[in-house]
Amino acid sequence: MAKLTAEGLSAYAIAVHGLKGASGNIGARELKEKAADLEALAKLGEFEAVLTHNGELLALAKALLAAIGQWLCAWDAQNDKPCLQAPDLSLLKKLGHCCENFDSYGADEALERLESANYMVDGDLIVWLRQRIDASDFYEIRQRLETYCAKSA
Repeated sequence: MAKLTAEGLSAYAIAVHGLKGASGNIGARELKEKAADLEALAKLGEFEAVLTHNGELLALAKALLAAIGQWLCAWDAQNDKPCLQAPDLSLLKKLGHCCENFDSYGADEALERLESANYMVDGDLIVWLRQRIDASDFYEIRQRLETYCAKSA
């Protein structure tokens, strides 16, 4: 949605329709209304109007995601786990190294340390890593962590 083009207006209408429904489901009325307006404009082919107001929609969505993230961290704080911005890159690199060397003890230790916190972003990575560690899928873990660490560096 951030890279809107005239050719992608029909795909944008579909995406904004989904955003409208999702925001409505959680009671985010302002975002839902903005999404509905832009969906209607997109369906009419009003590219310039959509382009003009798309930034407002994206800002509302970003603010909502930040608020949800803060709320989730506050909720998770009740579990006595600290809430961090993102998983520690040095621990992820250590985990990748352990997987490269088939060091299941070291991999479990690194993952347990990663699981000792909640994260504002990329918490789903930790869940995925646990599933892959439990399946001893070291190659797949190493591949994903190489990509993640390179992107995050």
